[in-house]
Amino acid sequence: MKTSRFLSTMAITALLAACSNEDFLNEQAPVVVDGNRPTAKVALVFDEANTRLSFDKGEKGWQWYYNDGDKIGALLMDTWDELADGIDHYKFTDYVHTNYPFIRTKKDGVTTWNTPEDAAVCEGNYFFYFPYDKKFTHRGLVGWSVNPVQKNYDPATGDYFQMQAIKDNQRWLGYKFINATDEGINKINFDFVPLFATPAFKIANNTGMKLKVTKMVIRTSTNETNDGIDLDGTSRLMATTMMLAPKTAKFGNVNKTWEDKNFTEHTRDMWLHAQRYIGENGESVDEQIDPVKANGNSLLIDPSTTVHGLSGDFWKTDMELAPTYEYEIQFGDNYIVGAGDYAVGRIVMPGGVYNHNEEETFEVLLFVEKVTSGNGNGEQMVARIDMGKPQTQGGIEGSEWDDVVSDQAHKFLRPDLTQVFMASVDAAALQSYSISDFKVASTERLEWILDQANNNTGAKDVTLRTIGKRVELSKAAFDILKAKPNIRLHIDGYITLPKELPINAINKLYFHYPTSDLTSAKTILNIESKQVKAKEKLVNMVNPSAPYTFDVLENCEIIVAEGGELDTKTKDITIKSKITNAGKVNAADVEGDIENEVTGNFEADNVNGVVKNYGTYLVKVLQKKDVTNKGGNATIANADDELLNEDGTMTLTGKTYKKKVTNNDVMNINGDSEFEYENAAMTEGEQALNNHGTLNINANAIATGMQRRFYNDGTVVIAENKTVNFSYISNYRGGKITVKDGAIMITKKNTEGSVVNDIESTIENAGTVHNIKNNGFIKVLDQVSVTNVTSGEGIIDNSEMGDVSYNDDQTCQYIENNITDMTLEQLNNNVKTADANQLIINGGTLKFEDTFSLNGGSITCENRGYFGKGVVLNGVNLEGTIGKYLILYTSTLSIEGETTINHGELAVLQQNTTGATATVNGELNVSNYGTFRGGNSAKLTLNVPGYVHNSGTIKNIHNYTDCSTAVNNHWTGNAAQN
Repeated sequence: MKTSRFLSTMAITALLAACSNEDFLNEQAPVVVDGNRPTAKVALVFDEANTRLSFDKGEKGWQWYYNDGDKIGALLMDTWDELADGIDHYKFTDYVHTNYPFIRTKKDGVTTWNTPEDAAVCEGNYFFYFPYDKKFTHRGLVGWSVNPVQKNYDPATGDYFQMQAIKDNQRWLGYKFINATDEGINKINFDFVPLFATPAFKIANNTGMKLKVTKMVIRTSTNETNDGIDLDGTSRLMATTMMLAPKTAKFGNVNKTWEDKNFTEHTRDMWLHAQRYIGENGESVDEQIDPVKANGNSLLIDPSTTVHGLSGDFWKTDMELAPTYEYEIQFGDNYIVGAGDYAVGRIVMPGGVYNHNEEETFEVLLFVEKVTSGNGNGEQMVARIDMGKPQTQGGIEGSEWDDVVSDQAHKFLRPDLTQVFMASVDAAALQSYSISDFKVASTERLEWILDQANNNTGAKDVTLRTIGKRVELSKAAFDILKAKPNIRLHIDGYITLPKELPINAINKLYFHYPTSDLTSAKTILNIESKQVKAKEKLVNMVNPSAPYTFDVLENCEIIVAEGGELDTKTKDITIKSKITNAGKVNAADVEGDIENEVTGNFEADNVNGVVKNYGTYLVKVLQKKDVTNKGGNATIANADDELLNEDGTMTLTGKTYKKKVTNNDVMNINGDSEFEYENAAMTEGEQALNNHGTLNINANAIATGMQRRFYNDGTVVIAENKTVNFSYISNYRGGKITVKDGAIMITKKNTEGSVVNDIESTIENAGTVHNIKNNGFIKVLDQVSVTNVTSGEGIIDNSEMGDVSYNDDQTCQYIENNITDMTLEQLNNNVKTADANQLIINGGTLKFEDTFSLNGGSITCENRGYFGKGVVLNGVNLEGTIGKYLILYTSTLSIEGETTINHGELAVLQQNTTGATATVNGELNVSNYGTFRGGNSAKLTLNVPGYVHNSGTIKNIHNYTDCSTAVNNHWTGNAAQN
């Protein structure tokens, strides 16, 4: 192949410009790369009049030919340290900063290549390629793939032309560091070097017959001998894709001396230090390349591993990344090889070592027809041939580029050499074959085999084994099967039903055999189109009037791709298969495990399988095995096994849930439900209903019987007029349960049921809650609510004055915010109605014109009316009448915020002869006309961790000696009195 090189002249001037794809592709505001990186204006000027790549038959060989409007791409792949300009200040990346297009134009006889509107480019390390591809976007990765099915004939004429594979698949790369400059024109040049190897397979026809060669299949060696044709061999996956990875490949080791090297050295270093095939893992999110397994030293891939990039999420191009088990060369219909002549096939594939630990590197399946007359149409035959070392090696032994020159050289394919593998075939090697003998690695091969079966009108059950994931039931294959209904196609392996197929195409695949003695096939069915499965009918050879009928889709694994759809509901077909769904499934009954992806929409009546759901999942009647919702939206009617809402939303619409139900995110109970799981142990998270997220109970939720419990440490809302009954309800670890109007949590009829409200947990009640052990907090939301607390040492906020009953150790609060507009009579009546044993007043002015005893506190847990759990005054102004008293009957008084006694007297005592304790945590101000005191026979103990400013009178103080400026630096003004 003739060396293909660009000798270019680039005009460079310094301009300020952005360096981003958007500037060229979207005409949006520019995005600056690496801040103010130096820039230059660049134009490529070529001497060639015609420069698009083509192959001229004759002495010229490969030539470059271009037309106006063609584009060369320039990929900027480095980062800048911003210290200065020049090559030393840049480090390579494995992703693209900018993808510049250079467009060819010709004006006044002069051909130039310019960026759109002569936009400036950034200084840095560039990789040039042709043709330009706009899909190599900002911060994306770059790679090129070959088609594993390649032509060795001219599509226009049908004539044999081995170089067609190179025209269709080979890619070329160039490298140049572009300097920023403002000193006129900078003339530069760069080489375009080949990316892929192009080995040839040359087989001598020693059969003594004229043969029509139809195809060669190239794969890694499966046999050590030529004995037999192992069509069902154990070949391994081979790479199809190479990518630019100059950081991982350490291109920085060679770029600074690039200008001193020749074309051969450029080819070597580009391959060794810039390119990698797709690996399994990555060093970082940006790279996603395994520097060991993907370093180009071996291009065989373990088929049990997942090759990174197949999902398509990370890669920003539409290139085909999947490896292949086979490369196939097609020769068309006109390649006749006479006796003694050679059959030559050319393939384009990634360079590197293809080492399968066998003496033979590759094997070739040579498909031929005997030419009895005209252009073939004789007997079809195949020969399996082990290939030896290539005839061309070259290089210097011991160099890095040629580290396998010795007996391993034939395993190393180089992009810069035409390596020829030679072998011969004799008549004994040619064997007839059955269409069911074959492994199928490509759609083209499937169509070819079905066409062979089409010629055999007696064929009934045809079983084909596929390898890899490149085989599709194409429209052409479907049309053959439709035209020949006598062919019953069974696929043992992976097959795709692509988008263009009609909705009944799935019914041209068979999953059963008419007799049990036939070997069964296991199909992996990848559905990309909408398919409606019908009943499968097979001819009964014993009784043709009674065909075998199957209303089951089984003996397969089903993958529904995004955009695909499988309908088994319409024809009432039962699925007995594992299913992975990223599209849409509408099923009647399913017996098999399900993984429903983020984009998946899965509906079924009954499912008997373990389910992982990331998308939308609906079971209308019964779920028989576990469901784990992992970020999707799952709706379950009834369940015989465990339900786990790990992430996302799960909705229960049925009547019976027999095993443990757990929610970690959002769960809705929308149907009257019975929870039947029993557990003798009171283990957290192992009960009938377990909520760690948000649980909306919008229907009745009950569990009849002992040891059926409901545990919550999340948030629960029980909707209006709904009932929740379990043998035991635990609200713990900060959990919160809200009971709406008319709702009931534990009915009086459920004498065995109880609710435990733990420390730091909350129940908000506007309905009815019975049998509460409260060590947390209960907030009453409605005056008509019922709250029945039987034990514990918690707090009840009954400011709404609901119907509350509680034990002696509870604190039942009445809280009034801003007391200004309330009379003491109203306040006293409210605390009586609330049955409160603690009063809290937050802000406002408390007025009294006459002496008043505020003793309306709870009589439920005390012998007489007073606030046994204390009174809190927080930021309150007391405005009384001089000489009049407001008497607080309480055991303790806490003064918070800034509280002031302006006029009148505030007296605090527990009983007429028993003193109370007051604690000033905030600030107490007593004015000239104000008095703060204990009782005459019940002196007050006063603690001052806060501040007291006394301009009036503080008296009847038990510890008055501690309450003066002289002994307490928290005290100012008049000292307290005995």
